Amino acid sequence: MHRIGQGDLSCKKARDVGVDAIRSGACGNRLKNFIETGTNGEHEQNLEREMYAQCLKQLNLPDILYDVQVFIRKMNGCGICQVKWPVLLPHEIFGLMYEKRQAQFHETFQTDENTLCWVETLKNEPMWLRAHPMRSLIISQMDLVSPFRIFGDDTGISKNCERPVSCLTWDADVSHGDVWKTKIPVYIIPAHVCVEGGLTLDDLDEAAAWSFNCLSIGEWPVLDHKGRPFKPKSWRGKRAGTPLAADFRSGAFAASVSDWDWLEKTYKFGTNWHTDEICWCCPATKDGGALDFTKFQPLAPRSHEECMTRVGNTRPICGIIGWHLNSVVPEAMHCGPLGTLQILNGTLLKQLADQGIWGDGGISSGNWFDKLDCQLSPA
Repeated sequence: MHRIGQGDLSCKKARDVGVDAIRSGACGNRLKNFIETGTNGEHEQNLEREMYAQCLKQLNLPDILYDVQVFIRKMNGCGICQVKWPVLLPHEIFGLMYEKRQAQFHETFQTDENTLCWVETLKNEPMWLRAHPMRSLIISQMDLVSPFRIFGDDTGISKNCERPVSCLTWDADVSHGDVWKTKIPVYIIPAHVCVEGGLTLDDLDEAAAWSFNCLSIGEWPVLDHKGRPFKPKSWRGKRAGTPLAADFRSGAFAASVSDWDWLEKTYKFGTNWHTDEICWCCPATKDGGALDFTKFQPLAPRSHEECMTRVGNTRPICGIIGWHLNSVVPEAMHCGPLGTLQILNGTLLKQLADQGIWGDGGISSGNWFDKLDCQLSPA
């Protein structure tokens, strides 16, 4: 089960290992039940579902998948339909992990770094923290409030995947451990089934924002994300109104991190690479003029209040307690290795080549790119 969770083994491979273990003389009810999944391997498509159910049983966990009603495109591409899409609610992961696996809880959320993170953040006093509704609680209980960030992306399930998926994950803002232990998915959905205009993802984001707010409050909710009470005898109903953690721990939103494309599709700021005004934080432009971004000049920040008036009431993620225009930050990989660093490195290489650092390249005609290519060959 551990190897499956790490991604080292597929469910089929894991079952094959179990079968070999039985043949080698291993025994035990858990192993016997494990290899009987998928009708003794005859129905491979059921393996993952049945192994998931066994994991819950062996770990003494309830079924933590939470169904959200969403509209998706029909598989034949003709029309749309409404289905239940499973998500992992952040406050439930937080609460159940504390309840069942405290050592893993502290490792995943890096709780020993909470105080240092908040102290360093308060030194800089960013706008989002000055306006944060939980600021007083954060200052008074730094060790018990875990800063978290969300990360959204459209990505392939594998490197060669032609059809991307839309996903939302979250982790501790101080996280620096193994990704598979610290980055937690909220939802994953194939992009090709999502209805255009955000109809599908808005429903998922609504449930996600509600759950993040439950995490900030630090209490198991009495009502679901649509305002309906949980059944009293259900595992959610039995916990309703009680603290997520016995020591009254909670979480506090600190950042929304993603690439430019996801930020534009999710928040619909109206400022992106297609428009003259390119930045959601300031009025910088790309087509020249006094506010051109290449002038590297300080510009007045955009108003968070104006942003909330314009898009905040329509974008579910903006409803997370503590969300602020200033807390939306670009993802480092796209800004650096896939962004400006490429331009910077290329510019420096061209300047060095123009200065003859690697000779003249042996050609006197042709475009500058051909000449540069020849100059860099011996480099």
